[in-house]
Amino acid sequence: GQFTATASGSVTAVNPGYNPDSLYYLKHFPEYLSAHPSNNYMLIINPSSAGPNPLAYLIIAILIVGVILYIIHNRMILNRVKSKKLIMFLLLSAALIAVFGRLSYALAEVLIFFWALSIYWLLEDQQLHNLDINIAMITWFLCFIYMHSFHPVKVDRYIITILPAIAYLMPLSISEISQTLKWEHARHMFSILVMAMMLSSAAYYIWGMPQDYPIVDAENEAAQWLKAHDPNYHSKVIASDRGPAFTWYLKDYVFTRRINNNELFYKLFYELKPDYYIYWSTTQPRIQDYKIIYNRSGVIIAEKIPT
Repeated sequence: GQFTATASGSVTAVNPGYNPDSLYYLKHFPEYLSAHPSNNYMLIINPSSAGPNPLAYLIIAILIVGVILYIIHNRMILNRVKSKKLIMFLLLSAALIAVFGRLSYALAEVLIFFWALSIYWLLEDQQLHNLDINIAMITWFLCFIYMHSFHPVKVDRYIITILPAIAYLMPLSISEISQTLKWEHARHMFSILVMAMMLSSAAYYIWGMPQDYPIVDAENEAAQWLKAHDPNYHSKVIASDRGPAFTWYLKDYVFTRRINNNELFYKLFYELKPDYYIYWSTTQPRIQDYKIIYNRSGVIIAEKIPT
């Protein structure tokens, strides 16, 4: 898979998701919480490009305020912890920040493990409510955000793995804010308000999505045409700029080769020597030793010319 490729050093800029920016997921975190709906298929599968709506920032504000209040409500505990334990925790915290996106995710997760142990070691005698599950959730979040941020391939769907920790943090934040308000019905009313807010966000996004995606229809039509054109396509080598999509359409593995004009693309492309290359383009770029046999709705199929 993608993470095995990282270990073997085979991930390159030809990969459609190649992005060395270790802060990519943090920069686009608001979009993962609530993005603008779009009629553009690529913006639907890549919400990081759609832009966040105001609700995303409201959710982030609730989470941040909740965490701050949690620390304030338990601030007296810090006065009772031993300085050596606190120093160890602070050193590990500084190390975690320093290595973000720079250290192999395998080594970073070892550091996260010891960081989590330092929290438990620091607070185990303080009778802090739900300490175990709180540590488990923050460890969950850090493990996945460090792993995905280090990996050179950034795909929006990968970040789904951190959402359980965010979902856990929301009711915790609601609880802390409700305690601060000191109103008998604060927790219930605030919970209902947040629930309505998030459901309306989901409904707004779904209603804004188109029911039909021309690019999907065009790709599927091209795949069906290729099946009819060459019933023996299963025995052929096929590549595409959207390999995973055509793997699904053709029910056979399709290599990913994203067309561009750099030397690396041509090197990897001609090493593979696919019998068919499927790509999307409005300019009909031609590839040496290949002829275009299909061109509809922007989807092109090129076949290798026999030598």
